[in-house]
Amino acid sequence: MRADELISDSFSQRNQIDEGVVIHSADLTAEEQTFREFVAGVRSSVEDTGATRIVSDPYSAEAGPAISRDGHAVAMTLTLGDDPEDGIEAVLDEVSAADADPAFDVAIAGEFTLDHDFNELAAHDLEKGELQIGLPAALVVLLLVFGALVAALVPMSIAIVSIVVAVGRPPWSGRSRRSRSLSST
Repeated sequence: MRADELISDSFSQRNQIDEGVVIHSADLTAEEQTFREFVAGVRSSVEDTGATRIVSDPYSAEAGPAISRDGHAVAMTLTLGDDPEDGIEAVLDEVSAADADPAFDVAIAGEFTLDHDFNELAAHDLEKGELQIGLPAALVVLLLVFGALVAALVPMSIAIVSIVVAVGRPPWSGRSRRSRSLSST
């Protein structure tokens, strides 16, 4: 046990790249001052969330080929902090805010973005499919079978509680916002 702990502490798996951010402009090149300032602003705002451990600088020598061949896009890599599942929300908010600038397209993709997108899609499907179609249909069937509203509501309430427990949170409790990610384009 002690050897495993020492190895885990010495060779942390959390310094891997979790997410990639691509910043593109059809009109500006990556070497222009406006583009550089925009990239620096995005990088700074993502770092300021406190959700990241490492945010690469696409202009540093260590970044390697982080500028596209045509010069209109750069790539940044992110390593998220100790709680990446929660931290990705703040990062996505900053990427969405940066993407609102009409001169730039900002997109993000990675392990936690994909998980976030799948969770959002599952919550949306649950809300649309189960709550708007399945639940009313089941209630009608139970009313016909049991013949009383109270008798029909008992299995329905158990079903609702089990769905909430299985999902981990009710679908109506989450924030609703659109975020552009490479996994959803």
